[in-house]
Amino acid sequence: MKNRTGLSRKYGPVWLVVAVLLFLFFNSTLPAIRNNQRLDREADQRRQEVEFLKEEIARSKNKLDALENDPITVENALREQFGGTAREGEIVVDEDDAESTRSR
Repeated sequence: MKNRTGLSRKYGPVWLVVAVLLFLFFNSTLPAIRNNQRLDREADQRRQEVEFLKEEIARSKNKLDALENDPITVENALREQFGGTAREGEIVVDEDDAESTRSR
């Protein structure tokens, strides 16, 4: 019995120092681990936002290309270049005639 009490008294301070060191180690590393996890989540969210924006840019470029190559848009651009063209069955109203009918 005397040996056990002697060993606990002999190694008690060592176990206390080990326990304090373990407490300090976990107390300093656990917040850093949580912070790294939070930063990883935020980085993943930013990556998703960047991918979404890239998809939106590609979608907008496709819309612009489709608009430029659209037959109606091409026709309208040609009409702007050649002012005297009219569609089949289209009635051209002079602005002077339109103003004179409004004033009556």
